[in-house]
Amino acid sequence: MTTKEFITDSDSDLKELIELLDFGFATKDAFQLALKDGEIGFGDLLNFYKPLMLARGAFDGIKLIPDQWKMMSFDEKNSVMSFFAKKFTLENEGLEVLIEDTIREALGLFEIVNRWIDYRNDQNAA
Repeated sequence: MTTKEFITDSDSDLKELIELLDFGFATKDAFQLALKDGEIGFGDLLNFYKPLMLARGAFDGIKLIPDQWKMMSFDEKNSVMSFFAKKFTLENEGLEVLIEDTIREALGLFEIVNRWIDYRNDQNAA
């Protein structure tokens, strides 16, 4: 299942998240291909063509993703995380777990920062 199919199935309007995830998966795939021989060299440039083409879309709307994430239900967020974990399958299990844990913690930190921003905005409005 592609990222776009997953997001459509989850019935969300998350264009920016789709583009960021597509960029992330394409970048991961490019590094996996490039590192097959154990090193990244000039000959691996073609592996990075797809992520390069997706980069603009991924970062143009990145500021919208926090609000989109905030508006998602708990179940939608868990669904996105499960999908991400399945798509981000690496040969090194330890590295895969580390990346998944990092993403989970980054999203948790992101949520806390948004709560602090909301709190501050509420205090300023009072």
